[in-house]
Amino acid sequence: MTTMETYWEVQTFLAYEARLLDEERYTEWLGLFTEDAHYWVPGVENRGRSDPNGPYAPSRMAYFDDTLEDLRRRVVRFTAPTAWAEDPATRHLHVVSNIEVERAETPGELLVRSVIVNYRGQGDIDAATLYGRREDILRRVSGELRIARRSSSCGTRFSLPRTSTPSSRNRHDMTAPGTGRLDGQVALVTGGGSGIGRAIVDRYVAEGARVGVLERDSGRAAALARDHGDRVTVEIGDVRAPEAHAASVTRTLDVHGRLDAYVANAGVYDYSTRFEELGENRVVEGFAELFETNVLGYMLGASAALPALRDSGGCLIFTISSSGLYAGGGGALYVASKHAVVGLVRQLAHELAPDVRVNGVAPGATLTALGGLAALGAADRRLDAELDGIDRHIPLGFVSDPADHAGLYVLLADPRDSRFMTGAILPSDGGLEVRGAARRPKGAR
Repeated sequence: MTTMETYWEVQTFLAYEARLLDEERYTEWLGLFTEDAHYWVPGVENRGRSDPNGPYAPSRMAYFDDTLEDLRRRVVRFTAPTAWAEDPATRHLHVVSNIEVERAETPGELLVRSVIVNYRGQGDIDAATLYGRREDILRRVSGELRIARRSSSCGTRFSLPRTSTPSSRNRHDMTAPGTGRLDGQVALVTGGGSGIGRAIVDRYVAEGARVGVLERDSGRAAALARDHGDRVTVEIGDVRAPEAHAASVTRTLDVHGRLDAYVANAGVYDYSTRFEELGENRVVEGFAELFETNVLGYMLGASAALPALRDSGGCLIFTISSSGLYAGGGGALYVASKHAVVGLVRQLAHELAPDVRVNGVAPGATLTALGGLAALGAADRRLDAELDGIDRHIPLGFVSDPADHAGLYVLLADPRDSRFMTGAILPSDGGLEVRGAARRPKGAR
């Protein structure tokens, strides 16, 4: 048992922590933890009452499995200029209730159980409520209570956005199933760890789907698992390898039981290298590297996914580019590859009808980390670092975020909204088709 004085001290401590979180005073919040703190939020699985594994365990997936240093890195990322999803700021309200305090097994420590509710929203853009049970181990450091261990088992109630504007574009949170347009469906996305691919994965999960991902970067794969838990299954591999596609499809089917939409998305860019600058050797090497990724990778993935898509009456969705519709958005290698993908969409739509729908999305001018060709010495370049000033050439007047395109992939994956569409290419490029006219000032009629 503990005294009322101790109980009141714990309650005051937790209320103070909640206020720091409400006010986004995260650096001060980090000061409430011990140096050896462990912060654990496991993924909760729906299992039968008789299942001995239980809904969660330390050996399985977790949303957070962090040391204090991990939490510090999260705070640094949150305050970075690239945290565009938090501008405008999210409004928070943290509530802690049903507080129980008892002495822990280790002398001098307290075991604290509570129920937590966190409402977060951005006005009429989106809103979500997180709720769960929490267990803390509190320890005194220099006479002050500090959090040494924290574990929370949480659920989420999610509301989809009601509006979307260029300044607050399509922000989605992780969500439990049963709330979106893709509830009950399963998708597989290549290159789903960053850029447009990551935005597709995030949006699909927000719309209720389960998602398999083929991603070559292990760090990005780990981030997907951390952020989405058992809603997302990741296979690490290269889209140029047939065995990687076979493994990703097999794993998606083994874990999620079906496949309704296959999104071929992984790609590389030639950074507008002009044809005359290539030379014979670089043409051969660059062509092999770029076409094996941007074209062959799509064909290999479609081939691996096709039997499952026939079973489900599903769809293929290919990420193309505005460079598949117009010249000038890349060099000869890249533009040729994207025009090839347009032809691939149309031919597969012809061959696979009526069993499988085949469509494409053609994004343009997007802030992504799209990489370059090793054959051209550009493997470390990032597209988002080289788009400064391009908004002047876009009729809508801004460079897009990856999330600006994600809704089109939802449309094409949702058979209720696109069941009569195949062989279609949906542009999402800020109006490049009409860029011949000077852009009018904002608000002009």
